[in-house]
Amino acid sequence: LVGNVMVQNYSWNFEAVVAPSVASTNPATGATGVAFNQAISATFLVLPTQDPDATGGALNCSTLTSSTFTVTAAGVPVAGTVTCSGGTATFTPTALLAPGTTYTATLTTGVQDAAGTGLPSAYVWTFTTDTPPVVIATLPSSGATGVLLNQSITVTFSKTMNCVTLSSPARAFTVTGPGGASVT
Repeated sequence: LVGNVMVQNYSWNFEAVVAPSVASTNPATGATGVAFNQAISATFLVLPTQDPDATGGALNCSTLTSSTFTVTAAGVPVAGTVTCSGGTATFTPTALLAPGTTYTATLTTGVQDAAGTGLPSAYVWTFTTDTPPVVIATLPSSGATGVLLNQSITVTFSKTMNCVTLSSPARAFTVTGPGGASVT
């Protein structure tokens, strides 16, 4: 304030902290037709520290828990386990996901990298599970009478089916006659 100047310049070094961020998710945000047995994962962009003595470059897996990585359906929590390896966190549901349901996955700011830096804000994404196939038509129709003895029997499903699951030995498609006798 009185006009004195510094005798020499003063400089110092510091390193800015780069917070981890979500690079990708599986399933992707907005995905539809997700399998009922899908594990939900997030891969993080975690920059390695420039300090050779630090342990940066990975997630602090102890911060990935069932309270920092959650999955819900209509606000109801989904039971599951959370695992972590390197830069990927995975939520594995303990039961199959419900068909045709929209799920919300959330990673909270409690998720940290190895240097202790947390996500700057919660990361939230949604996805919707597939719907099971249903029978939409049969030939002959249910209850039909006067059916020819050599009539082919067909079933039309609402979606493409894996034909192996419909034939022997799986025997998911069977025909029975009078008294429950199997028709070959």
